[in-house]
Amino acid sequence: MANLPVSLDGGHAQLVSLDSEAGTVTFTRNGETTDHLRLATVAFIKQLPALPNVQPALEFVTVDPPKEGASGEEQAGWATISSLRVTLPPNSELANHALISRLLLAPSTAQRQLAIISNAHAGARHAPLAIEHLVVPLLAAAGVGCAVHPTQSEGHAGALAARLVQAGTQTLLLAGGDGTVGEVVNGLLLEDGAELAPLEERLGLVLV
Repeated sequence: MANLPVSLDGGHAQLVSLDSEAGTVTFTRNGETTDHLRLATVAFIKQLPALPNVQPALEFVTVDPPKEGASGEEQAGWATISSLRVTLPPNSELANHALISRLLLAPSTAQRQLAIISNAHAGARHAPLAIEHLVVPLLAAAGVGCAVHPTQSEGHAGALAARLVQAGTQTLLLAGGDGTVGEVVNGLLLEDGAELAPLEERLGLVLV
């Protein structure tokens, strides 16, 4: 177990304990627990960009299971995304700890353009809800902007993908099944006459 000094929002002195065996991160002040995170619920840890006269910080972004007794169609059955910001003192080793570094999302200087192609019928029609309640909020927490493009008909995913890439999109996130993936690949790589059309730049495809 490692114990390292940090501070939470408000500047109160804290001590963070990382338990490799239990997979937990515990924040204490004056011997009393203030926050306790299970690493299994941590989606990623964002390393905030260093700014002049501002101490470096980490942001723990967690995805917690739905709370018992959740009511309302929009909230019931969906996990909760929350974050905890931790300010690091000078020369802190917290970001270098093995439990932290494997979840660390370093700040990027060049933001890739990301678009989501969502098949309204995928996942027994749950795909659009998953995009709305989980994927988009997680991307926003990571500092990634995105636009959602629902498919309208069979074959539309391929046309959407081709148009988005031509407009400069560098990463496509596909919410759909094998059919959606096939349409997108065909739309990107096959020209008239089924001739392969090489992409001018590298393209990232993410399947959910």
